[in-house]
Amino acid sequence: MIRRSPCELYIKFLLVHPRGFSVEEIKNKLHEMGLDFPSEAYVGSLQARLSPPSLFHPTDKTHKASQRFIMKHRLRGFFDPDEASAIAHDLVKNPRAKELIETLTLTEEPLALISSMVRQQGSRCTVAALQRYTTYYWDLSLVDSVETRALLQMRVDHIVNRDDGEEVKPYERMQHAALKRATYKDPRFLVTEMPITPMAGLLNRMRMGYLPTQVDLTRLAHATRVVCTVRAYGEAMSGAPHSAASARDFAVVSRVMTDLINEMGSPDVELHKELQSLALQTEDARPPNIHQLSGGHHTMDLQPMTIEAETDGD
Repeated sequence: MIRRSPCELYIKFLLVHPRGFSVEEIKNKLHEMGLDFPSEAYVGSLQARLSPPSLFHPTDKTHKASQRFIMKHRLRGFFDPDEASAIAHDLVKNPRAKELIETLTLTEEPLALISSMVRQQGSRCTVAALQRYTTYYWDLSLVDSVETRALLQMRVDHIVNRDDGEEVKPYERMQHAALKRATYKDPRFLVTEMPITPMAGLLNRMRMGYLPTQVDLTRLAHATRVVCTVRAYGEAMSGAPHSAASARDFAVVSRVMTDLINEMGSPDVELHKELQSLALQTEDARPPNIHQLSGGHHTMDLQPMTIEAETDGD
């Protein structure tokens, strides 16, 4: 069961909007914007918990009851947006920026990096605007990873799963089939399938053309060898129909990683070699004395020399 939506605040805004959107209208609006609509029951429960004043004037800053309600439910960014909120409302309408933001936040990239990459696409963006965006439209703290994958899948499946009694048209079936095939390469789907967030972020940046420059390949190969060895052991112990083939495949990858590590060299060995090059060389011979060093041209007087100041006569 999908309990909540990442755009819960936006749904609340639509529910209390003076325009009076129905649940069906809200669902259609979210689908058009590529946002997440879990179910009618979820929106209905939100509506039941919202109780705006009988005289609701959200844009009137002098109406205390309305302003208290807006502050309580964190809706000021919709009714009275500052610059950061206005940028966030623009970003959600930009499909390319929206895809980039959702993908990079799934891999927990820093907001400063996301803001920079969005600006490189030609869209106005700031860190504050991303904070608003991830609060209003993409609050991942409200859902777990399974719910996130399910909601992303529902963005496509809603085309053929209609509840208005009308028959699904042929072009809608064609659109659903095409989108279904395309989602296999959607970066958002790909990163949600990755169990390790840093690796998902690294692969995602590489897909976008940002090649890593500070990746320790040797340590990565070591980690891959450990994982494949453990997986080979697990498959060998499982007794499943194809466990022997899987164990063999993992063992082959582990051996390939071992060969790769041997070719690249262990980081510990390389560090030891570098430290050896810095080691001091010592000799067993006795150090020379002062007579040998100066050839006898030295003084034994170690007292500081003083210079008498000359005085002028009368």
